[in-house]
Amino acid sequence: MKKLALTFIMVMLGSIAFAAGNEIYIDQDGDGDTITITQIGEGNKVGTSTTSATINGGGNTIDITQDGDNNQVVMSVGTTSGGATVTTSATGSTNTQTVTCPDCSGTTITSTITGDNNNTTQTINGAGGKTSNITITGDYTNVTHTTSGAGAHTADITVNSVATSSTQNNISVTQGGTAAHSATVNTSGSGINLTINQSN
Repeated sequence: MKKLALTFIMVMLGSIAFAAGNEIYIDQDGDGDTITITQIGEGNKVGTSTTSATINGGGNTIDITQDGDNNQVVMSVGTTSGGATVTTSATGSTNTQTVTCPDCSGTTITSTITGDNNNTTQTINGAGGKTSNITITGDYTNVTHTTSGAGAHTADITVNSVATSSTQNNISVTQGGTAAHSATVNTSGSGINLTINQSN
């Protein structure tokens, strides 16, 4: 089986004239790929709201780490067999991690954010099991997880924050399909509006 490993390490320092960049766009199609991206400082983008990073194929492992400054992941992952394992993390600054998997089976998406303005959205659809893990520690929060299709739906969400501007949080879950649903949400600190919908 072909195995492709892609590793990107982007370090941008404030003293460099083009430091506001640090942007990566991917359009990858293939099975059994390992993709690792590390961005440190300044713009930090993997995809944007108008052009998402796209990774398709079965059995892929994707790991994205962003440290400091603007932070943004907007990614579409597709797999009809073999599943995918997606891990995104951000430490500090504006954050935002959006992972969409419109045709997923046996997929786990994990998002971990520590500090600053946060947001995280995961939208997963597919016939197999779908697992979403979201952990946010510190600052404004938000979090959304939506799944659809048959197969087990699992959401595990932990928020530990004292928020502000002016005491945000929010958190929504929404699952669907005909199989088992499991939603575990642990929250502490500030505004917290919580909505969970599960269906048969």
